[in-house]
Amino acid sequence: MFGIKCSYSVWWGGKPCQLELDFPGAAFNLYRSSSKPSSPLWTRQFSSLKGSSDDARTRLTLKFHGNVAQETMECRDLHRVLFTIHSFLLAKVVQ
Repeated sequence: MFGIKCSYSVWWGGKPCQLELDFPGAAFNLYRSSSKPSSPLWTRQFSSLKGSSDDARTRLTLKFHGNVAQETMECRDLHRVLFTIHSFLLAKVVQ
């Protein structure tokens, strides 16, 4: 899993975006969907994740420690996103 980044299409704040799970950087990065590379709209460290919840269909809420309490997004591939997040976090714990 080292050196891996996974990206998923999501809707955040009513806009199409890409949620990147960055294993080397140990971070969640959210980018605006476009053909041009851009700076992330936000970045949250894996270590700041306090919990998550979902509606078992499309909605994912990530709850973080600190000033930003949570980020909610719609995901077409919710189960794949959740599996990847859990895999990344488990690999981090095992390291």
